[in-house]
Amino acid sequence: MEEWFAEIESQCSKADTEQLAVKYRLVKPGPLSILNWDRHVQSPQDAYHSMAGKMRTLLEATFNAFNLNGENAFLKHWKNIEKPTN
Repeated sequence: MEEWFAEIESQCSKADTEQLAVKYRLVKPGPLSILNWDRHVQSPQDAYHSMAGKMRTLLEATFNAFNLNGENAFLKHWKNIEKPTN
């Protein structure tokens, strides 16, 4: 049992420490630990994160479709977009 405590204390992150404590049954698992995240079924609840994820996917697909000349032209246009002063 002393080895368990030494191993737990040697962990760098709190998450690793908690996982080992649950593994050795020194603490009870939290009530939400049985839940799993399935990104194909569940989506973030706030609109910002939902839209930001979709935008990232769209931009990645766009950049992957460009050849070098198209990417350079896009970046040149992007840098010339007027930005707010505040």
